[in-house]
Amino acid sequence: TIYKGNLSSLEESEFSFSEILSTRIKIVIDNFDNTPLDIDSFQVKGNAHQMLIRFNKEAHYYLTYGNHELEKPLYDIINFEDKIPQELKSIELGPEEVIVGLQGKDVKPLFANKIWLWAIMGLIIFVLGYFSLRMIRQKE
Repeated sequence: TIYKGNLSSLEESEFSFSEILSTRIKIVIDNFDNTPLDIDSFQVKGNAHQMLIRFNKEAHYYLTYGNHELEKPLYDIINFEDKIPQELKSIELGPEEVIVGLQGKDVKPLFANKIWLWAIMGLIIFVLGYFSLRMIRQKE
């Protein structure tokens, strides 16, 4: 659940919530004992993101994303926000390319098969039982 709110005919029916990445949104309306709502349509709006970059020389540049373990870059352009020109040139991105093989390796469990785990647990129980019985017999 990303948002809970109330619809009212006396107020604007608009909800704002924090930004999320999603391809599907499910809306659940609980009318309780009220008459059913007549909803003709609804709109979902999001922020238009922009990225300001200064290219010093002509070259092939790449925009990469998806590695959440990397730190965000820290550039000094944030100190000069008032010096950014109002008229900026737009560039178009090429087609998206998925880089395969550089993702993190899947971590496999130490014992992928549960039979090995049960066999080792049984061995440990057997060894503990053997030494326990041996200690009891030595005391007698």
